[in-house]
Amino acid sequence: MEYFLCKIKRNGFIMAWLAFCFLVSFITIIVYFTIDEPKYSKYQIIKSRPLKFETLLNYNQLDFKATWVSDDSILTQDEDRNIILLDVNKSIKSILAFNSMQHMKYCHKYELSADKKYLLIAYNLNQTYSSLSTATYDVINIKTGRQVTLRDTKHNPRDIMIAKWSPNDSSLAIVDNYNIYYISTAAKPNHVKQLTFHGSEKLYHGIPDWYINYLFNVLEEIFSSNSAMWFSNTGKNLAYATFNEELVPTVYLPTYGIPDTMYDQYSKMFSYHYPKVDDPNPIVELFVQVLNITKYEPVPIRIKPVKEYTDETILYTVLWSGDEHLFAMWMNRIQNESHLVHYHISNNTAEGKEMMQFEQKNGWLNFRQSLIVNSVDQIALIYPLEQDDGDMYRHVCVISNGKIMPITTGKFEVDKLIKWDFELNYIYYSANIEHISEVQHVYKVRVDLEQQPSKPECLTCNTGCTFNKAVFSEKNTYYAHTCTGPNIPYVNIVKTNEYGIIAWETNKKLITELKNVALPYVKFLNVPLIDDYEARVKLLIPKTVDISTDNKYPLLIYTYGGPTMNLALDEFDIDLNMYLCANHDIIVALVDGRGTERRGSNTLFANYKKLGSVEIYDHMTIAKFLRSNLSYIDKNKIGIWGWSFGGYVAGMVLAKDTEEIFKCALSLAPVTDWIYYGFV
Repeated sequence: MEYFLCKIKRNGFIMAWLAFCFLVSFITIIVYFTIDEPKYSKYQIIKSRPLKFETLLNYNQLDFKATWVSDDSILTQDEDRNIILLDVNKSIKSILAFNSMQHMKYCHKYELSADKKYLLIAYNLNQTYSSLSTATYDVINIKTGRQVTLRDTKHNPRDIMIAKWSPNDSSLAIVDNYNIYYISTAAKPNHVKQLTFHGSEKLYHGIPDWYINYLFNVLEEIFSSNSAMWFSNTGKNLAYATFNEELVPTVYLPTYGIPDTMYDQYSKMFSYHYPKVDDPNPIVELFVQVLNITKYEPVPIRIKPVKEYTDETILYTVLWSGDEHLFAMWMNRIQNESHLVHYHISNNTAEGKEMMQFEQKNGWLNFRQSLIVNSVDQIALIYPLEQDDGDMYRHVCVISNGKIMPITTGKFEVDKLIKWDFELNYIYYSANIEHISEVQHVYKVRVDLEQQPSKPECLTCNTGCTFNKAVFSEKNTYYAHTCTGPNIPYVNIVKTNEYGIIAWETNKKLITELKNVALPYVKFLNVPLIDDYEARVKLLIPKTVDISTDNKYPLLIYTYGGPTMNLALDEFDIDLNMYLCANHDIIVALVDGRGTERRGSNTLFANYKKLGSVEIYDHMTIAKFLRSNLSYIDKNKIGIWGWSFGGYVAGMVLAKDTEEIFKCALSLAPVTDWIYYGFV
C-alpha cells in the first residue's frame, strides 16, 4: 500500500542536465547539417505551434499512483496533499493525515496497515544507489493522531531501508543498516526485536543488493518493491533473503558533493560491488523466521535449493500459501534452468520437494514477474507454449499436480499476470493481439483445468485505447484503468461487471499544454528481414509531410536493440524523438528487430549468444527498406542514435555501413566492450 510522489529529490540532477544539454546540442548540430529549409505542405495547420522544450523536460508517464486497500476504498492524496481514504462507491473521502502534521510536507511515501488503524509515512529520502535508499519513518495512529518516529536504541531516528506491514494486523518488519527488525505492534513502534545480525555493505538482510534489485526492477520481477522479505498469509512467519557480496569485485568512483560548501572542498571516493562478466555474483540464501514466540528464541530456518549451482544461484520467486507452505524458484546464473520447490514449514524445519523443473535450451528463462499461488497450491505463471506455426508464445499457465496446464493459447503474447480471482476462478492478465505486437489489452479468462482453455473476455478492447494497464480492487469489483496510448494518457476507475466509470486523472494540464501543437502522425509497419524474420517499426511522421508532393524529409532511427526491450509500442510519449519530429520535420523510426519481445520465442532468441551482431544488420536492412518504399524519405539524410546498448548499435551500424546508408550517428554511453557490461 504505497504511493510515490512525482517530486522526489533527484541525486545527480546537475550531471543529468548537462548530459541532456549535450544530447540536445549534438542533435541540433545534426539537424543543422542534415535539413534544408522546411518545405511546408499547403495543408499544414497555420495556427499550430511548436512543442515546448519545457513540456518535454517536465513530462512524466501517467500511471495509477494510488493504492486499493479494500474492495471499494483507495488510499491516496487529495489536491491539498492530505492523505485520504476514498470510498469510490459512495464518493466519500476520509482524511487520515492532514498536510499540516509534522513531516507531512516532506512525505514521499505512505502505507496503511492491514487493520487500517495506523499509517506509515516516509520522509528525508536519501538515495544511496540507483535503486536503494534510506528514509525516516513515522507511525501515525489514525484514531488519536499520535505520531511517533521510529528510533534506534540511542533515540536517534532510524535510517530505514525498507518497511513492510504484516498482511493482517499492524505489525511490521523493517531493515535498518542492512539488518531486519520486527515490530509486533504499531502501538509500540519502538519496541523492536532484532532478527538478523552482522548486516553490512557486504551482507544484505531483507533487501536485494543494488544490482540484483536494478535488474529485476527492469524486468518487473520479484524485487520490484526493493524488498526481500515475505510475510506468510497471517503474519506468523517471515521469509527473507540475504545477499553476501564478499567475493564481488568493487568499483570506485569519485564524488564531488555540493558546490560552494566548505564540507565538500575535496572529492570523496564512493565504492560499490559490481559483478561483471566472469566475476562472482552475490551469494543468496533464504531463511524463514517464526515470529511472536516468547518462550524461546527461534533459530531461523534455512531454506535450501534442491540443486546447488556452485554458489551462482539466483533466487527468482518467493510465495506463501497459508503459514506452512512456501514456494521458491531457484535459477542458475545463465538463467536457462530453474527449479520450483515446495517447502513445508513445521516444527522449526523446512522439508523441500521439487514441484517443477524448467529448462530453455536455445535461450533463457524469463517468467517476467512473481508467480501467483492459490489456496490449493496451484500456481499461475506466464510460460512459453508452442502454437500451430511452430513458434513458442508466452501464455497464462497453471501448474497443478506436476503438470503445466495452458489457460490461454494463440499466436499472441501475455505480458503480465494481474490477479487471480480465487472465488470466481478468473485470472486477469494483459496481452497483445496476434500480428499486432504494439498493443496491450486487459483480459479475464476462466480457469478450468478439466476443459480446453476458455475464450478470454477483453475488458478494454472497446475503450478506444490501444495500450492498457489495470489494477484491481480487493474483490475485483472495480479496477483502475490506465490508458497510455495512442492519445494523451488518462486513468479511470471502472466497475468490472457493470457499466460505470469514474474519471480519476484526465491529464487536463497536458491537454491544455498540447492544444494546437501539431503532434506527429503514428504509423506501424512490418519490415522483412533475412531468414523470414520481420521487424516491427513505429514511424513518427511530422504533420507537415505531404505524400502527394515530391518533398523529401530526413529519417532518424532510434534504437536500443538489447534483448527483450521493445520500442515500437502504441503508447503516447513526449520525448526527444517526438520533439525532433514535431519541431524539426524529421521522420523518426523506432525499431523492434530480432531479439525483442512480444512476437514469439524465435524472434526473442534470434540473437542468443550472438549479442550485438544480428541487430546491426537489421537496422541497415530497415533503413534500406524505408528509403526504398517511402517516397517522402530523403535517401541522403538518414541518421541513427541510441543510448547504452542502443549507443553500441548506432556506432556499429555506422562502422559496418559499407553502402553509406547512414550519414550520421549519435552513440550515447555505448557499451564499448562486453567485459565491462553488467552481468547477472
